[in-house]
Amino acid sequence: MNEFKGRILHSHDFRDARDFTGQRVLIIGACYSGEDFVLQLLKFGAKNVIFAYRSRPKGVTCIMPDGKEERPMVERFDFDKAYFEDKSSAEIDAVILATGYRNYFPFLEDRLRIPEESHVYPEGLYKASLFYRAGNNRLFYVGVQIQFNTFNYFEVIANWTCKFIIGELEDEPKEQKQMEADSNEWHKRACACASETDVVLFQTDLIDHLAILGGYNRTVAKNKEAMMEWIRVRKESLGLANYRDN
Repeated sequence: MNEFKGRILHSHDFRDARDFTGQRVLIIGACYSGEDFVLQLLKFGAKNVIFAYRSRPKGVTCIMPDGKEERPMVERFDFDKAYFEDKSSAEIDAVILATGYRNYFPFLEDRLRIPEESHVYPEGLYKASLFYRAGNNRLFYVGVQIQFNTFNYFEVIANWTCKFIIGELEDEPKEQKQMEADSNEWHKRACACASETDVVLFQTDLIDHLAILGGYNRTVAKNKEAMMEWIRVRKESLGLANYRDN
């Protein structure tokens, strides 16, 4: 990539699709941010957009709009081209890496860190928040999960965490073995998810569970039907280009 003369950025640094008007843009990564970049770039006048990826995440499929082409994974770059695994190539002006995130906490000792690989329910967390392996029940990770129900999810996790800290949760804290068993059960369920629908159902169950424990308004768990409809519309005839209108 050091050979490439154009702009290269991670999705974290994307701000305005107008920066790419009239340009030939390569997006690497096949999940939601990558798909949203396709829409935004085409909407604001990118000359063309190429979508390249190693594989699709489980269950993630949708109908893509006109003006976009898909290629296999990139093998290498030169001054103004990308070369792909099928031996094709394309001239490009910019590359956007929608390649995901890792958990990165360099200010913490190794023993206090959750695994780097992002996950629907990371190992080492009790009730999706408390790091039970070290830290004397004083270290919490709020919002580190891969999520669909983002704000509702964070809402109930934050509420449970606050109640734990101020001592308003009945029978808490548990012994470490109990916390480990509970955490492993949720992690095992998360690992069994094989589609977007599975993850939505899992997270809805966890949201409701945490709402009950934290004495929170359980209506936050009632968006399951809306999430299911979002998945359906995105996959069916309206496709990616129009699902937001629905």
